[in-house]
Amino acid sequence: MIGDGDPNCPLCLGRGVVDVEDGEMVEGEGFNYLRGPSVRVCECVRKRDLLKNVNRGWKNLLRAGKLSSPSPLLGLTDTSVWVTADRNLFRAHVRHVALRQGPLWNFHVKSDMDLMTAWLGSVALKRKEIFDADVAREAASESLKFHALVDLVLPPELLILQLGVKAARNEAMPEVFQEAILARDYEGKPTWVWDQPNNQFAPGHFCYSMGAHDALDSFDRLKLDGEVVMNRKTSSPKRRRKTPLPGGIPSLSGAMGSQVGGTQTVKLKPKKRK
Repeated sequence: MIGDGDPNCPLCLGRGVVDVEDGEMVEGEGFNYLRGPSVRVCECVRKRDLLKNVNRGWKNLLRAGKLSSPSPLLGLTDTSVWVTADRNLFRAHVRHVALRQGPLWNFHVKSDMDLMTAWLGSVALKRKEIFDADVAREAASESLKFHALVDLVLPPELLILQLGVKAARNEAMPEVFQEAILARDYEGKPTWVWDQPNNQFAPGHFCYSMGAHDALDSFDRLKLDGEVVMNRKTSSPKRRRKTPLPGGIPSLSGAMGSQVGGTQTVKLKPKKRK
């Protein structure tokens, strides 16, 4: 059976779709025709595409840990949020959310260094000198995918911006960060800004300015604190499943993992009202 599904799937037998209604012969005036069966995408394809989409939005996100309770971010995919959390915990929250969206959910995780690289992209493409160590290294390693800042920040349905990756100071960084936030706000698209407890967005941070801080004034504020259960099945290459699934496609329940152990504390801070 030819198709894009799992050839060992008992539902579609590799077709990638399953029949909803049988085909039938339809009689018309002076002609008859065969109407084909109605089909829908098979569960094996949906699971495969969903898992691919999770790792497409953030590399190796399926290897992140698991939460013991639902993430508060789950209901905020259409809302702009400023989140403070350590890396492992935040990745677990994003994984939890991404696995519960459709396979076509368009989210991307980018860093403050990505913003600066995109902003200076036209300079790099013209082979002019770049007076920024981080961006120069990035531009030298691979051709730039984005010719302008808007090419990077506007397309995703949800953009998650990681602060604190930029290691070399650049005086334009706060303005570039502010422009990215305001550009998405103008288009009515949500943004999650993520900083870390040991490097919070405050005076002294490379992205900080009063203007950038004011741009976050309308964002919901979340501080995540807690523990996660590490996903050993995906993080350890030596550990094998006792019963491998056909075609190498992991089950959705296996990817989500059982919700056991760990604690989670969420602190909410009301929005500022002008």
